[in-house]
Amino acid sequence: MIPGAIDKLDKAMYAAENASIKGRTALPPSAQWGLALAAMYTRVHGCGDRALEPWTSIKEGLSAEMLKDWWDINGDTPAKRRNQAIDVLGWLATEGHRSSPEYAEPGDREAPKDLLAWDIARLVMVARHAFLATYITEEEGWAYVRDAAKMAQASFGSWQDYADRYNRGRSRWSGGPDETFDDAVEFLLKEPKSPWRTLDWNTPLKDEDFRNPVKHASKEGRARRDRVSRVVIIAGVVASVSVAVVNTVGRGRLDLSFGDWTRRTSTELPSKLSVMPKPFDLGAAPQERFSRINVDFVASRGEIIVYLRNIPVLMNEDFAAFRYGVNAATPSKIPEQKSGVRSVPSVLELPRDTRFLTIQVQFKDGSMSAIRRFDVPAGVLQTR
Repeated sequence: MIPGAIDKLDKAMYAAENASIKGRTALPPSAQWGLALAAMYTRVHGCGDRALEPWTSIKEGLSAEMLKDWWDINGDTPAKRRNQAIDVLGWLATEGHRSSPEYAEPGDREAPKDLLAWDIARLVMVARHAFLATYITEEEGWAYVRDAAKMAQASFGSWQDYADRYNRGRSRWSGGPDETFDDAVEFLLKEPKSPWRTLDWNTPLKDEDFRNPVKHASKEGRARRDRVSRVVIIAGVVASVSVAVVNTVGRGRLDLSFGDWTRRTSTELPSKLSVMPKPFDLGAAPQERFSRINVDFVASRGEIIVYLRNIPVLMNEDFAAFRYGVNAATPSKIPEQKSGVRSVPSVLELPRDTRFLTIQVQFKDGSMSAIRRFDVPAGVLQTR
C-alpha cells in the first residue's frame, strides 16, 4: 500500500471510534478541551473523544483490564477497586512524577514542568477509563478533567508548548523517545481536524460545563453513573466503621510496566485503603485546600530547589495572589510567572542559606490564608 493510502487509512481509523459514539453526547468546548489533553492516548489506543467514556460501553471490561494491568487497580470488590482508582487519580493530580527529584538532574529547572504535562495527560485518560470501568461517577470524572484543564492552561502557553513538555516529560520517565507517541503528538499538531487544531488553547474553561455533566451524558452513561453510585454508597458504609489510618511512610518501590501509562515511583500505593478517599475534595473551602499543600527540599548546585506538592487542590479561581518568604516570618516575595498567569508555582529556587520557607495566599474575597512555615531538613542543609 502506498504511503498516501496508509495515511488516509490511519486518519479513518482515528475517526472510527468517534463515529461510533457521535451524537450520543453534546459536549461544550470546555469539556472537549479537557479531554483533548489526553488526545495522544486517545489516538494510540483507538479511543474516541466525543464523550467522557473513551470507548463504547461494550468495551467497559477492556478499560478495567487496562487499569488492572497498568495501574494495579485489582481489588477483589468494587469498593476496593474504587478506592484504588481514586488513589491513583489523586497521586497524578497532586503529586505524580513532577514531585519526584528522581526524574530530574540537580539544578534542572525545566523538569517539574515537563513532568507536569506528562502527569496531566495521564490524569485525564485514567479518569476516563475509571469512569467507563464504573470505578468513579461521571461527576467525579469530569472534576478530574476540569482541574487538569485548569492546571494545563495556567502552566503552558499553547498546544505546541504542552506537546513539547509532554514529550520531554515522557522521555524523562522512560529514558528515551517513543516513536509511537511521538507520531501521535505530531499528528495532533498537524492534522486539521484534530482537537489540538480545532480548539483554541485559550478556550474559556467554564465551571458549569464540568459541574453539570449529566446533561451531556448518554443513556448508557447515566445507567453507568447509577451503578457507580451504588458502589459509592456501599464503600461509604464500609469506610464509616473503619478507624485505621493509612500509613504511607517507608513504603517500598512499585514498578509497573506497560507502555506510557505505567508508573515507576519510589513510593508505593497502599495495598489497602481503610478510609474512603475523597477525589480532589472539590467542595472543600479554599483555606482547607491551601492547608494541604506540602513541600520537598532538594539541594542543588549551590541552591535549594523546593517542589510544592498538592498544588492542584488550590486552583487559580480560588485566590488572587501567592507570596513566599525566605528566612522571613512574613512572606513578601512574588514568584516570576508569565503574563496573565496566576497560580501556585510547582517549584521555587531558593538561595543556599535558606533555613525555612513561608507561604501565604490572598483569596479572591480579599481574605488572607494563615502563614505556613516549612523548615529545611538538616540533611539538605548539610549537603548544599
